[in-house]
Amino acid sequence: MVLALSKAEVLRRLFPDGTGLEELFPLLEERQYDPGYRILMEGDATDKTMHFIAAGEVEITRDPFGSGQPQLIGTLTAGDIVGEMAVVDNLPRNATATAKGEVTTYALTSDNWYHVMAFYPGLAAHVQYIASHRASSPAWTPQSELADLTAELRQLARDLKLDVSENASARDIVAALRARLA
Repeated sequence: MVLALSKAEVLRRLFPDGTGLEELFPLLEERQYDPGYRILMEGDATDKTMHFIAAGEVEITRDPFGSGQPQLIGTLTAGDIVGEMAVVDNLPRNATATAKGEVTTYALTSDNWYHVMAFYPGLAAHVQYIASHRASSPAWTPQSELADLTAELRQLARDLKLDVSENASARDIVAALRARLA
């Protein structure tokens, strides 16, 4: 379980070597989903569970006008979280999450969310940041989040007077930062 959970970016930041991660185990429930299974349903106000994706891909769609023609928002993979906005903000689901293939998640209920807020404030703050970022961006996609992070990295590189181009990828900027720190 430690290996699967350590793939989640939000957890990797707070538990870089996995130490302490096992303390979260009692709060999480491993769930397996078959291809095509709807993990979360847009508009559902009763399911207050967020998921740390451990394996597989989850397709996120939204049908805000009820047209029956949902729009693909993006695809989340191992290391991502989904469903955090309903838990953090106690609101109905604003998108549907569907397993593209076999998917494994570790689910955290809203009841256990309160425990996380009390005993893991760093984790709670990061999840709240993700939820607020996604909620404030109606056009949020994993790709737009990556673009935002890349822009922040570019600014950091400029602040540190690193020589990176405006078209540099996030990976290139991180490599330049690592070289500077070495």
